[in-house]
This record gives sequence, structure tokens and C-alpha cells, in this order.
Amino acid sequence: MKFKYKITIILCCILIVTTGLISGLWYRYSKEMIVENAFESTNLLLRERDKILTDTIESINNQIGTLAYNNNIVDRYLNNKWENKYLNDQATERMETLITNIYTGNPEIYSIEISNYSGDSLVRGQKIENGFLNREELERKLEKVGQNYLILGIGDDRYHPDKIVLFRFLTYYGKNIGYCAVTLESREFEDTFEDAFHDDALILIGTQDGTLLYASDEIDEQTGETNIVSAMEHRDSGDEKTIVKDEKGEEWLLVGNREYSPFKMSVAVPVAELLGNMGERFLNVILITVLMLGMLLGVVYILTRWIGRNIDILTEAIQTFGKGRMDTELQLEGKDEFAKVSQAFNIMTQDIKQLTEDIREKEKEKMALEIRSLQGQINLHFLFNTLNTIKNLCYIQRVTNVEHLVDAFMKLLHISMEQDKEFVTLKTELQYTECYIEIYKYKSVYPIRYYMDIEPETEDARILKFMIQPIVENAIVHGLEGNSEDQEGVIFIKAKREEEDLVITVLDNGRGFDTRKIAMFNGIGLSNTEKRIKLHYGEQYGITAESIEGISTSITVRVPFRKEQS
Repeated sequence: MKFKYKITIILCCILIVTTGLISGLWYRYSKEMIVENAFESTNLLLRERDKILTDTIESINNQIGTLAYNNNIVDRYLNNKWENKYLNDQATERMETLITNIYTGNPEIYSIEISNYSGDSLVRGQKIENGFLNREELERKLEKVGQNYLILGIGDDRYHPDKIVLFRFLTYYGKNIGYCAVTLESREFEDTFEDAFHDDALILIGTQDGTLLYASDEIDEQTGETNIVSAMEHRDSGDEKTIVKDEKGEEWLLVGNREYSPFKMSVAVPVAELLGNMGERFLNVILITVLMLGMLLGVVYILTRWIGRNIDILTEAIQTFGKGRMDTELQLEGKDEFAKVSQAFNIMTQDIKQLTEDIREKEKEKMALEIRSLQGQINLHFLFNTLNTIKNLCYIQRVTNVEHLVDAFMKLLHISMEQDKEFVTLKTELQYTECYIEIYKYKSVYPIRYYMDIEPETEDARILKFMIQPIVENAIVHGLEGNSEDQEGVIFIKAKREEEDLVITVLDNGRGFDTRKIAMFNGIGLSNTEKRIKLHYGEQYGITAESIEGISTSITVRVPFRKEQS
């Protein structure tokens, strides 16, 4: 398949995927924004209605609670009656006055009743049938909800009770002497929640202990959708927003009220109704996108034909050049990128042609170097054989000093020629250093003696090759050679492990120097050693010096402790 067709297909795929992705992201973002706005408005309305209803119930409960401040009257009327009829009538009259004030002062109250367990009662409005009154069960409910009143629903329909009762026990010195029941019309809930939410919203109001007090008429149509109604009834008090799917797979936005309210309120709004005609708008966006995609495909086709023509010319020139025709040239007119590619191609062919000729010359030079290298290897082998012969002759003729010198030089030369090894063991480096000192002892007119204190576990530590020798050389040249002829020079090398580091100290009894006036790394040897250590191990490692002018110098090297790999 030609390149122009490939690029057409690739661009088409990119356009289709990009269009689908952008449209999907737009739809998802718009949906989340609409649902979030619906949640905010519904939640705000629900909080307002919750506050209105809670304030109403709390107000009535507080007014009933004022009876506690008239315990003497309540007790005389319900419990400890006087034998004197006049006093009893006065208590009854005062009690009626209190009840009447509460009844007339709250138009939302349908009836109010105060009664004891002997049948004595005082009623304003219609008397409540006491079929719901189970003293032990009501006491358990009060203890469970942790408050001094209960809200109960009375009626045959579970979701639409006829009346709402605010129930509260009356006590006198801790003794339960009766109860007070205030009846509210369920219309009170309808007036509070009617037309407050979306037309298709489901509303369910209950108490925290699970008693249902009010349900919107739309909830009867959803009784088959058990998972929606069940989710509303069993919603956790702390959950204020949830997305729930019904049995048909349609999504509902479930909004709840605050958990510290005495009521448990849930509102479910169908997400499809919230989105409205968003689906149609999404289809319109897709249609417009498809039309634009068709126009882009036409432009892409024309563009790829023009690009493909230039690419075909470029491909033919590259194939011709690949067959060995080094004088191939490419001519594309214009000032666009393809013209620049044509110029770059021509420059490249010329450079390759020149490079090929240079390679031929390099090959000739390489062959000559290999021959000279081979000759050098032969000469080096001859040098080792010659030194070995001198050593044997010295041994036979008992010239021990020369024998030791040649032996030390051969060891030194052998280690120096191992160019492929960057690291050696501390033991090998110390052997190399001993050879260097032995050779220098024969060269120097000054007496030199060296000592070593090496911890056994450090002998196999891996260190940089030629790391200690430059330090020892610096100690001899710049330290010991400044001593008088009758003073014996001493080199002391110490190696120990400090936690995860290897610390090597080279101490000499030379002339020393003033570290404030003379830089330690003026010499090439120590300077290169310091750079190599920091390059391989990091800036936290390196060389430090302590010197007492005219007495001694101590050079300390710190590197990581690493064992030689077997």
C-alpha cells in the first residue's frame, strides 16, 4: 500500500477517534454538570423544607414541654387528685386553659389530647383512637431515638398516613403519669413539599427510626420499582447524593437531607428528565461533526496526493542511490519542506561519497597501525624475556640488589600494562606500591623505610587502580627528599573500614607544608586521583590532607567499601 493511502487512512482514523472522544467528553461533562446543578438546587430546597418542618415540630414540642413547668397542675389533673371537688375543678380549668392556648396558637394542630392511663383525658379537637398506644413499645422507641418525643403516622396506607401524631410522655418527679398526643394533618406535609421539586420527583419523608410520614403521589407509580423506593427508605443518614438505577436501567438522582435532622427525607429525580433534550443536541453535534469530517477527508485526500507525488520522487531517488549510483541527485522545485529535503539529500549523497573515500583511507591506516601494534607486542615480549634473563644472571652471579631491582621493576611493569582493568583489590594495589618503593629505595640517596597496618577484611576491597601509588610518590618526592641525609624517611600506610566506607591513610615524616599557603592538588598525580575518585564514587568521597610544617604530612582517602566480585 502506498504511503499516501496509508496517511489518508491514519488521518481519517485520528479524526474519527478525536471526534468521538471530544463528543463523549462533552456529553459526559455536560451530564455531570446538569446532574450536579440539579443536586445543588434539590439539596438546597430539601434543606429549606427540612428546616421549616423541623422548626414546626420543635415549636410544638417546646410548647408541650411548658407543661413541665406546671407539673403541679398536670399531676393534680392526671394523678394525685384532691378530694375537694372545688380544688379539682380549679386544676381542670387551669389545665384546659393551657391546652386551649396551645391548640389555638398553632393552626397546624388538628387535635391535642392529654390523658392518663385510667381513662381521664382532656381533648381539643377530635379524640385519637388509642389503638396505636402501646406504652412499652413507645418507651422503647423513645429510648432508641434518644429524644423526648416521637412522631408517628396513623392510617391504613403505609406511604400516605391520614394523620401525623407528635407523642410525648408526661412525668412528675421521674414518674410517668400520662401522655400528650398532638395530631397534625398530613396536609401540613403536602403544603410544605408540594410544587417544591421536579414534577416527576419522588418524595419520601419519615423519621430516623423508619416510620413513614409522607410520600408524594408519584411514588405509587414506582411501587414496582422496588430498588428505587427501597433505596430511598434505606438511605444512610450521612449520604446526601447517590445515583441509583431502577429495574429498567434508568438512572435516578437520590438526594437526602442532613443526618442530624429528626426527619429522614429522600428525593429521587429521574436523570433522563434532568437531561431533557440533551440527547437530541448530542445527535446534532455528531451530525455536524460527521459533515465536517467529510470535508476534512476531501482536504486530506488532496493533500496526501500532493505529498505522495513528492514522496514517490524521493523514494525513487533513494532506491537508485541504494543501488550504488553515488552521483544521484534529486531536483524538487519550490521553497517548501520537500525542496529542503531535496537539498539535504543531495548534500547527504555528496557527504557519503566523500565519507566512503575517507573510510578506504582509514582502512589502509588501520592496517598499518595493526602491523605496528603487532611489532610492538613482539618487542614488549622481547623486553620481558630480556629482563628475566638479567634477573637470572644476577641470581647466578649473586648480585642480589640488581636482582631485587629487576624483579620489582618487572612486577611494576606487568601491573602497569594491564590497561583493561580499571579496578583492583587493595592487596594488589599495595603490592604495586611496594614495588614502586623498592625501586625508589635503590634510586634515592636517602634512606627510606615503609610500614603497613592493613585490616584483613579490607585486603579484598575493590579500589581504583593506581589510587595509592601517586599519594606515596607525592610523599617521597615532596616530603622525604627534603629531609637531611642522616634522617631516615618513613612511609606508614594504614587501611581500615569505617561502617560502609574504606579509609586509607598515608603518613610520612617529611618536611610537611602549610596547608593555608600551599594547595594540596597543585601536582598532576594527586589532582588526577582526586578527580577519578569523585567521578567514580561521587562528590562526598575524595582526598583530605593534614600537615605540620617541618614534621609530617597525613593524606587520607575515603571511598565506598566494596568487595571484589568472585
